Amino acid sequence: MPGPSIKILTNPNDERLEAVANLFVRAFDHDLPLKSMTGGNATFEAPLFRAVAHAGITDGAVYVIGSDDGDPESTNAEIRSILVCFGPGKTMSSE
Repeated sequence: MPGPSIKILTNPNDERLEAVANLFVRAFDHDLPLKSMTGGNATFEAPLFRAVAHAGITDGAVYVIGSDDGDPESTNAEIRSILVCFGPGKTMSSE
């Protein structure tokens, strides 16, 4: 059985991006700041996290930890964890 691998997500297809958003939604279940940002409307949560992932891909980096199947953009590997980060001087709102 392959072990976990860390991969940078650079050009995810819609299915992979949806998997990222869904993991974020599960991770932040019952998170009060998230409920505040979405007005308590759960239908806004996945779009919010897709936007966060897009911002990370565009201006930072998105790393995923999952099972190693050899393809960084594969939709076959289950995503176990996600890191969205931005370098010095970069934020989700920077130009």
